[in-house]
Amino acid sequence: MNGFYRSLIALGLALSPLTALALEPAVPASRPLDAYARQQLLGEHKLSVQWIGWDDLEKAGTVRIDPADGVLSVMGTQLGEDKRLDIAGHITALVEDGFVFEGAITLQDMDGPGSGTCVRSGRMHFTTRGIRQYWRLQQMDSPCGSGTDYVDIYFSGI
Repeated sequence: MNGFYRSLIALGLALSPLTALALEPAVPASRPLDAYARQQLLGEHKLSVQWIGWDDLEKAGTVRIDPADGVLSVMGTQLGEDKRLDIAGHITALVEDGFVFEGAITLQDMDGPGSGTCVRSGRMHFTTRGIRQYWRLQQMDSPCGSGTDYVDIYFSGI
C-alpha cells in the first residue's frame, strides 16, 4: 500500500471495498489447466528481469516448464555481471490472462548500494496482455526495497 492510502487510513477516511481491493494486486480465481494452456506453457522459454540486460533478449536466461509429479515444474536462471535471477516452483492453475505460480523468485545484485539477495515466495500471478509475447509477474514491487522488478517469461520461439 502506498503512502497516500496509508495517510487516508490514518486520517480515518474510509475506502470503498473496490478501492481497497485495487491497492495490492491479488492472485485471481483460477481454473484447472486445460490441454491447450498446458501445451503453451511446456518447454523452454526465455526469462528476464529488466535490470539484467535491459530488454536485450540476447542476455535473457532460460526457464523450463516440465510436467513432474502431476504439476508443471518451473526452474530457470538469468545471469548478468554480478547479478542473478532464479525461479523455482510450479504452476498451480491457469487464469484468464496467464497462470498462477507457487514457489520462489530470487534476485541477487552483488554490486553497488543495496546489494544482496531478495526472495519473493508464495503464490504469484503472471499475466499477458494485448500483443505482448510474454507473461509478466504482477507482484512487481520489491519485497526488499522501493524498487520494481519486471520478471518476464517469454512465449516459446521468441
